[in-house]
Amino acid sequence: MLLHLKLFAFVFLFFTCTLFTLRAADWIDDGHCVFSGNCQIDNKTKGELSCLVNFTAFEVSEESMEIVKDVCPMFINESGIRPKLCCNYSQLVQMQDSFKLPQALLQRCPTCWRNFRDHICSMTCGPFQSYYVRATGWIPEIGRAHV
Repeated sequence: MLLHLKLFAFVFLFFTCTLFTLRAADWIDDGHCVFSGNCQIDNKTKGELSCLVNFTAFEVSEESMEIVKDVCPMFINESGIRPKLCCNYSQLVQMQDSFKLPQALLQRCPTCWRNFRDHICSMTCGPFQSYYVRATGWIPEIGRAHV
């Protein structure tokens, strides 16, 4: 009887772990952009809404590199190779402008500022947005869906 219980427990745990592993594999993807660019103006807030996309990150332009160095230096590597990101030039300019107030508020705590900036940069421009950002709803408008 004890042997049957041990065998049952082993088989149950084996199949439970296998099922969990197969289910976890569904959550893993190769990483891609979920939103990029600006498509619409929100009528309520008058803010720009990002476009819903599904593509891999693209290499930033030379023009964008200077802003990336200022706004999101975490993406710049020592070799000088242009990073692949999910945000375009207009988004970077908008982020540069939007960061002025938080930077002024957080300047007394450099670590706080860096953590805040890195979080926003990763969410907005990171090449693996799909790892931590999921569009759960969007409103299709004329032209493109936006988030």
